[in-house]
Amino acid sequence: MRINWKSLKKFIDDTGLYHFINYLEFDNETFVWVSYQNQNFDCLLSKGSQDFADFETSYKNKAVLKDDMTSDGITINKVEYVLKGRFLSALYTVFNSSRKETNDATGFFSIKLFDELGFETQIGNDAVKTCLDFRPNYAYELFSGGLQMPVTTPHVFFISAIWAPEIPSEQGGHRYFVRNRRILQSGDYCVEAVGPGSIPYDPSIPINVLRIELSHDKGIVQEFQNELKIYV
Repeated sequence: MRINWKSLKKFIDDTGLYHFINYLEFDNETFVWVSYQNQNFDCLLSKGSQDFADFETSYKNKAVLKDDMTSDGITINKVEYVLKGRFLSALYTVFNSSRKETNDATGFFSIKLFDELGFETQIGNDAVKTCLDFRPNYAYELFSGGLQMPVTTPHVFFISAIWAPEIPSEQGGHRYFVRNRRILQSGDYCVEAVGPGSIPYDPSIPINVLRIELSHDKGIVQEFQNELKIYV
């Protein structure tokens, strides 16, 4: 939806979606947009204008430069998409439901357990949700993900994949890539990037956290291998 800079700026300020601002630079204009709840709000700023100066001074340092995009500012060619200095990285983590330990060698994965009342717990036998959090200290783009069960099990597991789970949804966080999907015995799920093209890193805001949430019967222990493919 095309709107003017005054309206877009008010929307950004009201929602706090500063880190969701995207922009694309042309010779005489800058295309600025925000994606929110499956809608796009955008405007064109003419270089040298007061609106352009306002964006450059107060908002550009929080925005994401989309120099990987085609000239219409919308279409991304995933097949050819590689930014300068970035590469596709595949990260694997083995963990068990109802347990806090992983074989993570990066230091960016951690596990939280939650009980039936929704409170975090350190007691594995009380856990009905096992959450694997990916919390890197860098910006990245999620390309895809997968989860495997090496051994079949009679137990039922449901999976959700949540981006920015610690940020309230009214502030643009807690967005689902996958929601409450039953894991089949074949073991695989796949999530493709449907959120912001590039997820920025901010040490003061948990904006780039990706959570893999497993729901299960109390205290059930089952081994999983998680894979994330990301552009870094």
